[in-house]
Amino acid sequence: PRGQHVAGGDSLRHAQEAEIPILVALTKADKPDADQERAKRQLAEAGLTPEAWGGSTPIVSVSAKTGQGLDDLLETILVMNEVHPTTAVPDRLALASVVEAHRDPNRGPLATVLIHTGTLKSGNHIVVGKTTGTVRKLLDFTGRPIKEAKPGAPATVIGLAGVPEAGDIPQVVEERAAAREKARA
Repeated sequence: PRGQHVAGGDSLRHAQEAEIPILVALTKADKPDADQERAKRQLAEAGLTPEAWGGSTPIVSVSAKTGQGLDDLLETILVMNEVHPTTAVPDRLALASVVEAHRDPNRGPLATVLIHTGTLKSGNHIVVGKTTGTVRKLLDFTGRPIKEAKPGAPATVIGLAGVPEAGDIPQVVEERAAAREKARA
């Protein structure tokens, strides 16, 4: 959480709509001035009540700098996968997560995504946070063009109208108009 809102609020809304289990990693646990309780209160206000408070959202404090909490994070991921086993269905509209995104001076907005379920194909209309697009081109992890990305596969998407945020949840929709409407919601 930053300021008075939860970062990635659109991602949260999309994950909740898709009924995806959510795990929160609170970063900068190594900083003495990190107000983890404030962050938990903001998460609870956004509908993510921590397990420690009687809710259903696992929250793990981590530090990329010191490595603190990373073992706990991995263990929590494994436990979540046992409780909520993931099954990918390739024959449906794709649902993914943005791993990173940036604006390339030659190709425009790019988003590297990891496909959770469904298949992402060139020509699909997608909504990603507050931006939309039509997948003009997909690249595999080596940068080679591919026609589709199946569950478990990373892919770089070219064709977005803007740069999404890491953590946003791309969703394929049937029509371009539906993507624009969902992005405005």
